[in-house]
Amino acid sequence: MINLKYGKKFEIDRIKSTLKKLEWYKANGYRPSLPDSLEENNFIKEIDKKFNEEYYKKEGEKLISEYKKAEVDFKKKIKNILHKDLPEDIDIFVTKYGTGGLYLPPNRIIVNISGNQMNKSPIYVLKHELIHILVEDEVIKKGLSHKQKEDLVKSIQEKIEK
Repeated sequence: MINLKYGKKFEIDRIKSTLKKLEWYKANGYRPSLPDSLEENNFIKEIDKKFNEEYYKKEGEKLISEYKKAEVDFKKKIKNILHKDLPEDIDIFVTKYGTGGLYLPPNRIIVNISGNQMNKSPIYVLKHELIHILVEDEVIKKGLSHKQKEDLVKSIQEKIEK
């Protein structure tokens, strides 16, 4: 089951967590989306004023619809390549802030619906983060660097997208 999640509190928390890791993101070539003001009181006010629940719902449902169209084929290819199954329950958080996507094992994915520096679609990002979840044990076991991990996920995704 896919669970769509979004909200003002989530956006505020997403901004805070992004700001805590901002130097790491910059050092690793990421350009996260952030509000105009990085001062906490100001961005909280901005979220309160600009948050449009209908937009998040519409974009989230569109993402889930796209995923469901590709789900059977995606799962089959994942099974053939990785010999693993995707989690039964997946929580998808949609956001306008942070990097293009983030995975939180065992089953949570964050997808930026306002775009990303790589110009990848939200469905591409969702699949990318799902692959991350499935290879996380291998990444830890092998002690892969961040770049090696991203290269591994990209190579798997390229095979799937053929």
